[in-house]
Amino acid sequence: MKEKNVSVVRDSGTSSAPYEAPMFDDEFASYLDESLQDPEVRAAYEDGEERHRIVDSLIALRRALRLTQKAVAGRMGVRQPAVSEFENEANDPRLSTLQRYARAVEARLKVVVEMPAECDWISTSLMTYSPEKPTVVDAGVSVTKGNLARTWRARSDWELTA
Repeated sequence: MKEKNVSVVRDSGTSSAPYEAPMFDDEFASYLDESLQDPEVRAAYEDGEERHRIVDSLIALRRALRLTQKAVAGRMGVRQPAVSEFENEANDPRLSTLQRYARAVEARLKVVVEMPAECDWISTSLMTYSPEKPTVVDAGVSVTKGNLARTWRARSDWELTA
C-alpha cells in the first residue's frame, strides 16, 4: 500500500486541517512510462516536446528583447490574444506561425530534416518501409510543386507500399 502525501493547508491561519494531495504525479509518471512503450505514442510525445522546446525558445527571445506580446503581435500583424494563445502552448502551431513569430523576435526559424532516422515509430497500419535505409541521390536538384512526388521517387531508393 502506498503512503499518501499529506500537507497542511492553512486558511488565514484559522484552520489547520490537513489536506490530502492527490497522487497525480506518481500515477501520471507510471502511466507515461507505460504509454511511451508504444512507438507511436512515444513519437507523438517526442514531437510535442520538440514543439514546446521551439516555442519556449521563441518566448525566451521575446523576453530577452524586452518585447511585449502586444509588440510582437504588431510585428506579426495579429492581435495580442493570438500571441498569448501561441505562447500558451495549448495548440499545435503551424510552421508559418512559428516562422512569423521568429521573425517578429528578430530570429529566423530553420527546419532541419535528419536522415537516416530510426523509424520504429512509423505506423505499420498506414505504410511499410523497405528494410533498407533510403539513399537520396543528388538532393540538390530543384523540385517544383507539381513534380514533388515524381522527383522524390526518382531521387530515392526508398520503396513505399500501401
